[in-house]
Amino acid sequence: MEADEMQLNFSLTPETFRAVTATLSEARLARYLPAADGDPRLAFELYLWNARICEAFYLPCQIMEVACRNAIARAVADRFGAAWFRHDGFQAGLPSRLREEMGRAVAQEGARHGDRLAADHVIGSLTFGFWVHLLTKGFEHTLWRHGMGPYFPHAPPGVRRVDLHQRIDRGRMFRNRIAHHEAVFDKRPAAEASNIGAVVGWVCLDTQWVVGRTASVSRVINLRPRLGLRTGSWSGAVAGGGKSLAA
Repeated sequence: MEADEMQLNFSLTPETFRAVTATLSEARLARYLPAADGDPRLAFELYLWNARICEAFYLPCQIMEVACRNAIARAVADRFGAAWFRHDGFQAGLPSRLREEMGRAVAQEGARHGDRLAADHVIGSLTFGFWVHLLTKGFEHTLWRHGMGPYFPHAPPGVRRVDLHQRIDRGRMFRNRIAHHEAVFDKRPAAEASNIGAVVGWVCLDTQWVVGRTASVSRVINLRPRLGLRTGSWSGAVAGGGKSLAA
């Protein structure tokens, strides 16, 4: 994403601005007013900028989730076998809500794939929260008694299961904020991007490199709208639009 892609190619009449505000709700946009020094238009610009930040996080968050769940799934398969999702011992160690989740995933994927049902089908159907839970204390000896190294080979020396859980769960919670359309622009997004990149690197340095080469989080963060820096137009939501809003 280039810098000029963040510039609006349209402007708004007061009537259109009021209609958009009503559609999104004043309560939602009010979250941005303190950062906009009480300026409603700047608050709206910050809202759109926040959405761009969330958009920029899509790829890093996706790769983090897939990399981590695959790494944890390898640990589960090493302990309980390729059909771990049918293993009574594995199921017995899960809290009831996760047993139920896995049961639903197996039933759903079994209906789709029949006799071809494999672990990969189940892995993709389970929530990130399911996999992160397998890093909690209850699985210390079941899954991680030989350490994290075989599954997170590039984690710094001395990293413990609890450290890994905290870092991955931090990434999961930030991802959830994005998925729920929350404001993240003032939740240290640069630090969260760094955390996500580090976690990916603990699994695979080459994959971390790809994230670094393709992610646009830093560029988008640097495009924060500010009072006195408006150009008279704002970002590409309406192609070729042209309703004017007097400054």
